[in-house]
Amino acid sequence: MKMESVVFDLDNTLFPESEYFEKVLLEFSKELSIPISIFSEILINFDEFRATKPNIFKFILDTTDLYCEKNYELLFEIYTTIQTQISPYNEIENGILSLLNKDLRIGVITNGVILSQQNKWKCLKLRYKEQIHFKAAREYGQDKPSALSFDSFMNECEFAYEKTIFVGDKFKNDIEYPMSQGGKGILITNDEYDSEKIICFQNTSEAILEILNSSI
Repeated sequence: MKMESVVFDLDNTLFPESEYFEKVLLEFSKELSIPISIFSEILINFDEFRATKPNIFKFILDTTDLYCEKNYELLFEIYTTIQTQISPYNEIENGILSLLNKDLRIGVITNGVILSQQNKWKCLKLRYKEQIHFKAAREYGQDKPSALSFDSFMNECEFAYEKTIFVGDKFKNDIEYPMSQGGKGILITNDEYDSEKIICFQNTSEAILEILNSSI
């Protein structure tokens, strides 16, 4: 069956979330007149902390002895409203253009705070965004892997699961439910994934090349 659409996750699929947080912490440090070096260890190990800490904002402030309600509110405000530019991973822009040139429709559905995810999308230096259907999953009421959010997004985009490839860095959130509905899945990971049903690549550019060059 010919694929007609591709749905991407956002953070750590189209761009490194650590880059956005670095910009946020730089602005935060300016507001408090403190050196950005205070956050060096957090930025070096950001992906691990982001994956394991339930509240990354409180963790950052606790770790640096900066926690108070005022600082928490300031950090969160910067996170949701910062005006900056963030770059996509290498070759993502060319890959997206190639997908569009093959008449594949593209969507992005992402987890997280609605305002922050909308702001990340706004800050992302990516051409052709006007041709991509973007949505924060919580706009439908729940984060992925909620069936409600996925189904609502697919209906809104007029995408069919069985003709759509889903690309993301988390199997449970980004791929598992769509595959159960007949979709194809590509997992972005540096780890080995023990499943013959899951196609894995280390980066999204390789995943896009696979979509362009194969019949998955």
